Amino acid sequence: MPVSAEIIILPKEREVNCGFVSPVRISAHAGIVVFAEKWYYYNGKAVLCGKRAYINGFLGNNRYFGLRLMIILGIDPGYAILGYGAVEAERGKIRVIDYGVVETTPKMTFPERLERLYAGTKLLLERYRPDHVAFEELFFYRNTTTALQVAAARGVAITAAQQAGLPLYEYTPMQIKQSVTGDGHADKLQMQTMVKLLLKLQKIPKPDDAADALGAALCHANALGPMVEQFRIK
Repeated sequence: MPVSAEIIILPKEREVNCGFVSPVRISAHAGIVVFAEKWYYYNGKAVLCGKRAYINGFLGNNRYFGLRLMIILGIDPGYAILGYGAVEAERGKIRVIDYGVVETTPKMTFPERLERLYAGTKLLLERYRPDHVAFEELFFYRNTTTALQVAAARGVAITAAQQAGLPLYEYTPMQIKQSVTGDGHADKLQMQTMVKLLLKLQKIPKPDDAADALGAALCHANALGPMVEQFRIK
């Protein structure tokens, strides 16, 4: 697509029938990344179709081009508890939609627990219909058994999101702390307090896993722009 292409957003597919790719990532201007359910190149114009079409980034003069409403689902992977937090991000403003956890019990077998986490993640994706999913990266576990269990839980959550065809991103705990609090070594209470303040919540989100998931979603919202693809899960 030429750099000079004009960008138009249509709510429905109409007036163009020259083929499409879905989903797609294209560069329309220097530093601007365009995502859309479908796009057409027609008469020298990039025509984006679908309710989820949005553009983010910066023009050459550093003027903000416009960030359409985006829904981000943050996930804190866990074996006993998987935390989630859904937020809306639009033009620098972030609003919480919901948060909570998907739980398993010790009475369940290993396959049953993974099935519960997989089904729970799929339900979250269907309920909130996110544009992006942001995971907190696993940290080091001294207990090998625990590490394997949490890694398996992370794997089924990623699989569910991948099957939904969504862009998946991942941030380390230090990156999330730096983004949310300004201090990569902030303690848990500092993190939770900043999540509460930034999302204008009446109280600190509980349980901790849900607060961590909201932190991942906030971190991703702050990272949106030309450089966000470096955090995409490869």
